[in-house]
Order: sequence, then structure tokens, then C-alpha cells
Amino acid sequence: MAKVTCDDMRHTYLEDLVVIGSWLSGYYNAKRNNTIVDLKQLGRNTQRVLQFCQTNPEVPVMQAVDQITGAGR
Repeated sequence: MAKVTCDDMRHTYLEDLVVIGSWLSGYYNAKRNNTIVDLKQLGRNTQRVLQFCQTNPEVPVMQAVDQITGAGR
């Protein structure tokens, strides 16, 4: 997953985008010991990542999530 770039996300099928978004949500929530899935928040976060990816196609998606949410800190 660490090698998936924003450009990859921008050019993937909707079904794959859902899987990738779900995986990322699970990964980052697990890092925070959060076992609750908030579908509205997942949708908002996905939109934020996709917007970021529009102008940063070369950035790996996990790095984009870190930058947007501060998750890497």
C-alpha cells in the first residue's frame, strides 16, 4: 500500500477506491486503537485525500493522508 501514489488513486476504478479507502481507514484507526467505523468521516477523509491528490499526483497516498491529517506525527 505504501507504493500507491495519488496518481494511481486518481485513475482507479470506484470499486478499488472504496477498498483502498477502507484499508487506509482501518490502518490509521488501528494505529489510534479506534475500533469505531464512522462512514461519514471516512467519506470526508476520502474527499480530502482525492482533492490533495489532484495537485500532488506523485505523492504516495499514505504520505498524503499523513500530511492531511497529521497522522504521521
